[in-house]
Amino acid sequence: MNTVKQHLPTFVDTDEKPVVAEFDSTEDLLNLDFVKYYAELPDFYRFSIGGDLLMAEYKDGSSWWVIGSITGSTTLPAWIPNYGTLLDTKKFKPQDLGLQ
Repeated sequence: MNTVKQHLPTFVDTDEKPVVAEFDSTEDLLNLDFVKYYAELPDFYRFSIGGDLLMAEYKDGSSWWVIGSITGSTTLPAWIPNYGTLLDTKKFKPQDLGLQ
């Protein structure tokens, strides 16, 4: 059995406990209410997996949120960081992000 635990960032002020749910398939995972919420936000691109983290990607993958941690497997694509235009600005250089 696969499980997902909702990620609640420390800056979220709530007394609610993170959702922990079991799922049999990727379809079951994507139908969980807390997961579906992220798909309904503007500029949603896709869900992906980064290690054991469930990611919600936006703006063609140049913006993302960790929304949960996964135990088990899914058929979601691997998360590959896409820094979009961030690296094209004069403010940031690749080495600022630990990139060469």
